[in-house]
Amino acid sequence: MIEGTRSFSVEFAEEPIQFSLRRIKPDMDITTVNFLNIIRESSGLILERSPGLYEFSHRSFQDYLASLEISQFNQESLLVENIDVSWWSETIRLFSARNDATKIVRRAIELETAVSVKLAFECLAEATSAYVDPYLGQRLKTWVDKHLQSSNSLFSEYAAEIKLLQRIDADNLIQISTTTAVSPELLSYCEYQLFINEKLKENKYHQPEHWESFTYPTSEPTRDVLGIRSQDVNEFCEWLTTRKYLDHGNENIIYRPVTIAEEVYLSSLTISEGIKTADYGCWCINTASNVHTSQNLLVYGFQKEHAQELKNRTEALIQTVTRQA
Repeated sequence: MIEGTRSFSVEFAEEPIQFSLRRIKPDMDITTVNFLNIIRESSGLILERSPGLYEFSHRSFQDYLASLEISQFNQESLLVENIDVSWWSETIRLFSARNDATKIVRRAIELETAVSVKLAFECLAEATSAYVDPYLGQRLKTWVDKHLQSSNSLFSEYAAEIKLLQRIDADNLIQISTTTAVSPELLSYCEYQLFINEKLKENKYHQPEHWESFTYPTSEPTRDVLGIRSQDVNEFCEWLTTRKYLDHGNENIIYRPVTIAEEVYLSSLTISEGIKTADYGCWCINTASNVHTSQNLLVYGFQKEHAQELKNRTEALIQTVTRQA
């Protein structure tokens, strides 16, 4: 783990394997290569990627074993020092599920980055009440709620990023096929604002036309964002796909709008589960493929009364602008 790689050579594994074997049976006579091959053939826990080069068949095995060793040899400080390093995130979560995570969570809050505070949330979710200071949970919730509306733009962005990270976490998505998962909630003001802010640095403007400035026109950061254009939808999805801080664990993940069929299925599913659904429509892909361009997106589920309301608001805004001119 410290080397930051999944693969290991026979030479690298020689000392720890032989040390462990001697602890089990001092007179055991087996070479490291033979031991690795026995494990590979009998359990499938490891794979031989090339001659003499092995790795665990799944990254989770490596993370789990690392968390056990860190716990056994009291090396928690190694995790505390690497809270903001994505390579260690799963090991930290696994360690927190079986040990006192108080120091880890406290340090994650102190760092005040989107990744570290999100990790603090996850560690609290994994840990039992006996393994962590219960005060830290309330401290985290208070931190996010407070900073979503903070006058400090840096902290409000941190809080919004945490909300965005939680949205795309696998545990918060609805799996609708083996390759596709959907967020059951519409995008919020504060999450979309992250996209706007980054694009403004490139002199690109993606705020909805009914906004009077580059920031959302309300003190409710979690309100659903409405009125964005089809091109904005596409560019937001592309931006989200390429966000560098997102630790997917899978470079092939792509974010896109839902198809009409997916939206129909999601609506029926959320209703059956008692989840409140929005009354307004959303942009959907109007094609059998998952390729989305401005030309093949349409608004699905938009009601007539909402169209009239939007028309009235637009006319009122035009009149206001005309009077000001």
